[in-house]
Amino acid sequence: SIGLRAGVDLFRVATIVTTGVASISALFLLRTARRVAPVGNLITAIYLGTVGLLAVGIGRTDVAVFFLQGVAPVLATLLSGRRAGAVWGAATLLQIFAIGLAIRAGAIPPRAVPQEQLWLSQVLGAGILTLFLTLLAFAYERLKNVALDAVQEAHREASAARDDALEAARVKAFFLANMSHEI
Repeated sequence: SIGLRAGVDLFRVATIVTTGVASISALFLLRTARRVAPVGNLITAIYLGTVGLLAVGIGRTDVAVFFLQGVAPVLATLLSGRRAGAVWGAATLLQIFAIGLAIRAGAIPPRAVPQEQLWLSQVLGAGILTLFLTLLAFAYERLKNVALDAVQEAHREASAARDDALEAARVKAFFLANMSHEI
């Protein structure tokens, strides 16, 4: 029992450390990546894997875990597009059913979680959710800035083309006026 409890605590610590390292890595990738979609898929994979590990670690799935799992397809859709959202939605459903069936079959023993451990799991879940929603906000801000820069560049190019066209029209009018005077 003590060995099992130590193993569960070690599992939780490993989940927290892995999530932290992955989150910092994802922030770095979002900052340096030219394309957000692959990074969005990586972030979604890390997120869904962490939530799955959390569900396995506490030996149950409840509303809080389902909510955390439900965020994965939304995260994927916003970061990587509709197709990725659909794929990650299917992966999330598979994960929910697989963990539920494993718990029901006894492969993952359900545990009566003491109130203090339940509180820790809830705080950990809320922290993970907050972290990934923050990553989502960073990705949105980056995409927005890239789009605004592209619009400004297109506006500058359109203004330059308009100015060139106006100058060409002025030169043409001047030339035609001179030619008609010469004729």
